[in-house]
Amino acid sequence: MSVARPEEQILICVARRSLDTAMAERLRQLLKDDLDWKYLVATAHHHCLAPLLYSHLNASASSLVPAHVMGRLQRDNQENTRSNLFLTGELLKVLELFEVNSIRAVSFKGPTLALRAYGDVGLRQFGDLDVLVERKDILKVKELLISRAFKSTLELTSTQQAALLRFDCAYTFANEQGVVLDVHWDFVERHFSFDIDVNRLWDRLEPVTMRQTIAYSFSRRPALDPLPSWLHAPLGKAGMDLRCRQPD
Repeated sequence: MSVARPEEQILICVARRSLDTAMAERLRQLLKDDLDWKYLVATAHHHCLAPLLYSHLNASASSLVPAHVMGRLQRDNQENTRSNLFLTGELLKVLELFEVNSIRAVSFKGPTLALRAYGDVGLRQFGDLDVLVERKDILKVKELLISRAFKSTLELTSTQQAALLRFDCAYTFANEQGVVLDVHWDFVERHFSFDIDVNRLWDRLEPVTMRQTIAYSFSRRPALDPLPSWLHAPLGKAGMDLRCRQPD
């Protein structure tokens, strides 16, 4: 089995909410190696770990990091935080729009996952928003979003839209501000070999406070028939931030 590069070991080290004394010392020892700083920063961004990397370096080992690297990470972190706060505000506007129109909606991934995993909306990197609604409401949701200057990212005929609703699991919308919103009514497309009973999720919700506003997401409590772990985590490379995170 190949041994991970020291830069990769650093990323595994920082992929958690907080560092205990032993892990902080492990981080400092790794930073004394002959590191490829460009590779470290690029890989951190690739796996959406740049905010956690900056946070832990700044708290525990900034003196061991070249000034230009800390400067780059600080600028990236500030930009990420501004973007995340903006997207969080947009999510709350959408959830309020749905609520006043009697549409049940659940947020997941994005700022919701950031708050649940790290307690800080700025400690994850995300570029879009995800909500789950009931299948019966999806066309009403579309009308409401269009009324708020969102547009579907696909130009569909009525026949194509019917096929999307039958065989797919999400409808994607975007506005001129660059906000991308994935509206889900399911989590897997119809051709998948397994199915998820989405209806049971509505009875297993927990409150999440975002900007002094209560939203709802999926319960983290275990059940006899547990939810797939990927419902709480992003898919693909960005999932490394949770897969490597140790419970605190």
